[in-house]
Amino acid sequence: MKLNPISALLPVSLPQFNTIHPYVPSNQTTGYHGYHEPHGSSRASYLGVCRIYQRADIHVQILAFILCANLFFLYAINVLLVKSFLIIIIMNFSCCTHTIW
Repeated sequence: MKLNPISALLPVSLPQFNTIHPYVPSNQTTGYHGYHEPHGSSRASYLGVCRIYQRADIHVQILAFILCANLFFLYAINVLLVKSFLIIIIMNFSCCTHTIW
């Protein structure tokens, strides 16, 4: 059995290598688009969604969106915690300003 190294298989999985070249004339890609469009629409109707995107990197965009949403949520929580902590500190110092050391 021949084992292929991952470094040799990596270019095959890159979107630059596994999609149609951007400068290919549209009359030469009718078969490619004709094959993918009916399958995408039938899967979309089966799943009950409007459209299924045929992009290889869509999962990366979804993960990036989830990461950004989580970071925004964590940022909002941190802002609330810092504001509440500052209010507590200000209230404590305002109560203790009349003490003599």
